[in-house]
Amino acid sequence: MIYADSSVIVALMRPYDARGRIIRQALQARGQRLYYGAAQALEVRHVLRRLRGTPDGDAAWQALRACEQSAAIFEPISRSLKSSFADAETLGSRLSGGSGCGAWDLYHIALAISLKADEFWTADEAQREAALATGETQVRYFAG
Repeated sequence: MIYADSSVIVALMRPYDARGRIIRQALQARGQRLYYGAAQALEVRHVLRRLRGTPDGDAAWQALRACEQSAAIFEPISRSLKSSFADAETLGSRLSGGSGCGAWDLYHIALAISLKADEFWTADEAQREAALATGETQVRYFAG
């Protein structure tokens, strides 16, 4: 199973995003689903709502809603937010704040580790560096 941070899921849903096409191809090649939880849904929906009113944004919103309803590519996360936030706090302490990541970035990395995801996918350079620094997850970076 793959854990993708919100930047990857947003790109994946956008039909005119070149990075999204690369992510779709990688996902198809792996033949795996993406972990998807409440925090990701909150972030992704927020970003895509702001893009609505454009052809790309409207199509991305429709794609997301279809994926959420069908569970074709998303695997629901059953881990509690409280436990996940505690893991993110612990990870932030371990990295000593030198990672350049925000709290949500650490949350995504910590959750990927706690879920024992096969890979952690991100399009955020600072998050990539922090995930690699943990030594606890394989990282795939989708540069912009």
